[in-house]
Amino acid sequence: MPAAVVVSERRLSDTRSLIRVLRVGFPMWYRRLPYLFYRTIVARVDGEVVGFVSMPMRAGVGEIGLIAVAEAARGSGVGATLLSAALRCMERSGMHTCVAKVRVDNPGGQALFSRLGFETVGVDSRMWLGDVDRVRRPLSKSGRSA
Repeated sequence: MPAAVVVSERRLSDTRSLIRVLRVGFPMWYRRLPYLFYRTIVARVDGEVVGFVSMPMRAGVGEIGLIAVAEAARGSGVGATLLSAALRCMERSGMHTCVAKVRVDNPGGQALFSRLGFETVGVDSRMWLGDVDRVRRPLSKSGRSA
Protein backbone atom coordinates (compact mmCIF):
# COMPACT_ATOMS: atom_id res chain seq x y z
CA MET A 1 0.00 0.00 0.00
CA PRO A 2 1.46 3.41 -0.98
CA ALA A 3 2.30 5.83 1.81
CA ALA A 4 -0.15 8.65 2.45
CA VAL A 5 0.46 12.05 0.91
CA VAL A 6 0.30 14.82 3.51
CA VAL A 7 -0.10 18.43 2.36
CA SER A 8 0.61 21.58 4.35
CA GLU A 9 1.63 25.19 3.92
CA ARG A 10 5.31 25.58 3.11
CA ARG A 11 7.64 26.18 6.03
CA LEU A 12 10.86 28.14 5.72
CA SER A 13 12.75 24.93 6.48
CA ASP A 14 11.25 23.35 3.30
CA THR A 15 13.12 25.70 0.94
CA ARG A 16 16.12 23.45 0.26
CA SER A 17 13.83 20.48 -0.46
CA LEU A 18 11.75 22.54 -2.89
CA ILE A 19 14.87 23.67 -4.72
CA ARG A 20 16.04 20.04 -4.92
CA VAL A 21 12.72 18.95 -6.49
CA LEU A 22 13.12 21.73 -9.06
CA ARG A 23 16.80 21.21 -9.82
CA VAL A 24 16.57 17.44 -10.30
CA GLY A 25 13.22 17.06 -12.04
CA PHE A 26 12.68 20.42 -13.70
CA PRO A 27 16.02 21.95 -14.67
CA MET A 28 14.34 24.38 -17.08
CA TRP A 29 12.31 25.78 -14.14
CA TYR A 30 15.23 26.01 -11.74
CA ARG A 31 15.68 29.71 -12.45
CA ARG A 32 12.00 30.33 -11.64
CA LEU A 33 12.74 30.48 -7.91
CA PRO A 34 10.70 33.69 -7.44
CA TYR A 35 7.62 31.45 -7.59
CA LEU A 36 8.68 30.11 -4.20
CA PHE A 37 7.88 33.50 -2.66
CA TYR A 38 4.17 33.05 -3.33
CA ARG A 39 1.89 31.07 -1.09
CA THR A 40 3.05 27.47 -1.47
CA ILE A 41 1.61 24.10 -0.49
CA VAL A 42 4.02 21.22 0.01
CA ALA A 43 3.35 17.47 -0.34
CA ARG A 44 5.21 15.02 1.86
CA VAL A 45 5.41 11.23 1.86
CA ASP A 46 6.93 9.68 4.97
CA GLY A 47 8.05 13.17 6.01
CA GLU A 48 10.01 13.82 2.79
CA VAL A 49 9.05 16.67 0.45
CA VAL A 50 7.94 15.12 -2.86
CA GLY A 51 6.25 18.09 -4.50
CA PHE A 52 4.81 21.56 -4.20
CA VAL A 53 2.48 24.06 -5.83
CA SER A 54 2.91 27.84 -5.71
CA MET A 55 -0.11 30.11 -5.97
CA PRO A 56 0.05 33.80 -6.82
CA MET A 57 -3.36 35.29 -5.93
CA ARG A 58 -4.66 38.73 -6.78
CA ALA A 59 -7.90 40.50 -7.68
CA GLY A 60 -10.03 37.38 -7.21
CA VAL A 61 -7.91 35.22 -9.51
CA GLY A 62 -5.62 32.48 -8.24
CA GLU A 63 -2.91 31.09 -10.46
CA ILE A 64 -1.10 27.79 -10.42
CA GLY A 65 2.28 29.44 -10.70
CA LEU A 66 4.34 26.28 -10.54
CA ILE A 67 3.45 22.70 -9.68
CA ALA A 68 6.31 20.23 -9.38
CA VAL A 69 6.43 16.58 -8.28
CA ALA A 70 9.66 14.67 -7.70
CA GLU A 71 10.29 12.11 -10.42
CA ALA A 72 10.06 9.15 -8.02
CA ALA A 73 6.60 10.29 -6.87
CA ARG A 74 5.03 10.94 -10.28
CA GLY A 75 1.99 8.88 -11.17
CA SER A 76 1.13 8.26 -7.51
CA GLY A 77 -1.52 10.97 -7.08
CA VAL A 78 0.75 13.62 -5.58
CA GLY A 79 0.01 16.12 -8.36
CA ALA A 80 -3.75 15.66 -8.03
CA THR A 81 -3.51 15.99 -4.25
CA LEU A 82 -1.51 19.21 -4.58
CA LEU A 83 -3.78 20.73 -7.22
CA SER A 84 -6.91 19.88 -5.21
CA ALA A 85 -5.38 21.42 -2.07
CA ALA A 86 -4.46 24.56 -4.06
CA LEU A 87 -8.02 24.92 -5.34
CA ARG A 88 -9.43 24.62 -1.81
CA CYS A 89 -6.89 27.18 -0.54
CA MET A 90 -7.83 29.63 -3.30
CA GLU A 91 -11.53 29.23 -2.57
CA ARG A 92 -10.99 29.83 1.16
CA SER A 93 -8.98 32.93 0.20
CA GLY A 94 -11.93 34.35 -1.78
CA MET A 95 -10.67 33.68 -5.30
CA HIS A 96 -13.41 33.18 -7.93
CA THR A 97 -11.24 31.73 -10.73
CA CYS A 98 -8.09 29.65 -11.03
CA VAL A 99 -5.85 29.92 -14.09
CA ALA A 100 -2.78 27.98 -15.17
CA LYS A 101 -0.50 27.34 -18.11
CA VAL A 102 0.20 23.74 -19.11
CA ARG A 103 2.80 22.76 -21.67
CA VAL A 104 1.19 21.21 -24.74
CA ASP A 105 3.85 18.46 -24.67
CA ASN A 106 2.89 17.44 -21.12
CA PRO A 107 0.06 14.89 -21.52
CA GLY A 108 0.10 14.00 -17.83
CA GLY A 109 -0.35 17.62 -16.84
CA GLN A 110 -3.00 18.15 -19.51
CA ALA A 111 -4.97 15.13 -18.21
CA LEU A 112 -4.65 16.23 -14.57
CA PHE A 113 -5.99 19.73 -15.17
CA SER A 114 -8.79 18.40 -17.38
CA ARG A 115 -9.78 15.79 -14.78
CA LEU A 116 -10.07 18.54 -12.15
CA GLY A 117 -12.42 20.63 -14.28
CA PHE A 118 -10.10 23.04 -16.10
CA GLU A 119 -10.96 24.09 -19.65
CA THR A 120 -8.56 25.33 -22.30
CA VAL A 121 -9.18 28.98 -23.11
CA GLY A 122 -6.28 29.59 -25.47
CA VAL A 123 -2.79 28.70 -26.55
CA ASP A 124 0.26 30.84 -25.94
CA SER A 125 3.10 30.14 -28.35
CA ARG A 126 5.27 33.00 -27.13
CA MET A 127 6.34 31.41 -23.87
CA TRP A 128 10.05 30.88 -23.29
CA LEU A 129 9.37 27.22 -22.46
CA GLY A 130 7.45 26.39 -25.63
CA ASP A 131 3.76 26.27 -26.50
CA VAL A 132 1.39 26.19 -23.54
CA ASP A 133 -2.36 25.87 -23.18
CA ARG A 134 -3.94 28.53 -21.02
CA VAL A 135 -6.54 26.84 -18.82
CA ARG A 136 -9.05 28.14 -16.32
CA ARG A 137 -11.57 26.84 -13.83
CA PRO A 138 -14.24 28.70 -11.89
CA LEU A 139 -14.09 28.25 -8.12
CA SER A 140 -17.11 27.74 -5.93
CA LYS A 141 -18.04 30.34 -3.36
CA SER A 142 -18.47 27.64 -0.71
CA GLY A 143 -14.80 26.68 -0.62
CA ARG A 144 -15.67 23.01 -1.03
CA SER A 145 -14.77 21.87 -4.51
CA ALA A 146 -11.98 19.62 -5.81
